[in-house]
Amino acid sequence: MDKDVFFRLCNDLETNYGLRGSRRMSVIEILGIFLHILGHGVGNRLVQERFQHSGETVRKYYLVDAGYPQMSGYLGPYKGERYHIPDFRRGRQPTGPREVFNQAHSSLRSVIERTFGVWKKKWKILKTMPNFSFDKQVKIVIATMAIHNYIKRHAQRDPHFEESKNYQNEGTEEEMVEESQETNGPGSQEIEVLRNQITASLMGD
Repeated sequence: MDKDVFFRLCNDLETNYGLRGSRRMSVIEILGIFLHILGHGVGNRLVQERFQHSGETVRKYYLVDAGYPQMSGYLGPYKGERYHIPDFRRGRQPTGPREVFNQAHSSLRSVIERTFGVWKKKWKILKTMPNFSFDKQVKIVIATMAIHNYIKRHAQRDPHFEESKNYQNEGTEEEMVEESQETNGPGSQEIEVLRNQITASLMGD
């Protein structure tokens, strides 16, 4: 995180969210320790050594690939049609409503996967989550999301975001095989209607 973004975040947390320092630590140090733990995935002992403090102070739809069954809450692509972005780049442009939808679906999935890749790379604690309670782990995930979005919004340049621009979703052979499997679950008709409505809007109908 850039220094300017760090101090801006400190100011926002103090001004808008009531974060206060203690007798032993300032807001700057509290936030610095918190970000150090999230970014490096270190334990309490290493934090104590690094900062010289004792241990006491320290309706929604999931966008899925074709391997998922068609069911309520899970929006997958049309099966049996071209899907992956490289397929469209190497060949002809989308032909027909279903390929138009699949191209948009694949592009959006690529953005999501790239976002998660950058997110996990920036916050190493997500790869080696300590044995905290479930509620605390949920709060850590939410905190890293919030700070991640804050940096994205305010940093002029960030090495992790810059690297993500080269990411491409090439797909996998396993995923291509799964596309041939026709399975439906509860609410499949609802998803079919929704997908057709989105396709019509993409076609301008």
